[in-house]
Amino acid sequence: NSYSFDHCGPLARSVRDCALVMNSVAAHDPDDAASIARPQEIDFTAGLDDGIEGWRVGHIAHLYERDLPANDEVRAGMRGALATLERLGARIEEVSIAPLHQYATCKATIQHPEIREEYEGILARSPSAFGEKLRARMLIGRDISADDYLRAQRERRHLTRAMHELFSRFDLLVTAGPYGPAPLISEVAASWSFDGPEVTVPFSLTSVPALSLCIGFTRSGLPLAMQMIGPHLGDGRVLRAAQSYQAATSWHERHPPMCRSEAAMV
Repeated sequence: NSYSFDHCGPLARSVRDCALVMNSVAAHDPDDAASIARPQEIDFTAGLDDGIEGWRVGHIAHLYERDLPANDEVRAGMRGALATLERLGARIEEVSIAPLHQYATCKATIQHPEIREEYEGILARSPSAFGEKLRARMLIGRDISADDYLRAQRERRHLTRAMHELFSRFDLLVTAGPYGPAPLISEVAASWSFDGPEVTVPFSLTSVPALSLCIGFTRSGLPLAMQMIGPHLGDGRVLRAAQSYQAATSWHERHPPMCRSEAAMV
């Protein structure tokens, strides 16, 4: 997709399972320019149950309240999640970062030329090998100049530095996770918006670890989520905070119904 953004993101039912997957996949790859050689192996399950008593947590409310306004169910879910963090001993303080559109514009300006460069040869030889939507997405990269790309990379460094500085004041950042409601497949297929802001973009752009976990459900039964964000290479800290929240709640134990009735089973 985009070599300077691509990364592996485990998906698991529990935080502990996620930590176990991280233990298996997180290692230095000398063939990957973005891979980091650490001096020693890290056990992401270590300290998982140590809690967050006394942690300073920065709440980035403006992302989902003003920049990309969420509905009342998302806001109520976040209020409940923040109350849980406070019961666990965290001190919550509201904090601001750059506007969401600034991150989204910067990311798109970098991403589209990188997608085009990766696949341009195949696209020229076999355009039918790609779906119409992906093909259109790659072609956008032709309209972005080298000057635009370099300016976006400078802007990315500025935004990254500002994000990293927040962790001199906070142990953790939180904000709403991806919210919807989730669209129907037919609605996604009809959408040609590639660069619309997403509440996850600031953390993808600035290379800090973020974990999205369930904090409840909408009236229609769809999950609500909160993001927990840590400092660069602070994956273990994020997992510890998420484990603390998950141990105090039971949202992750809910299972969706597999069918409406026995008659529907095959």
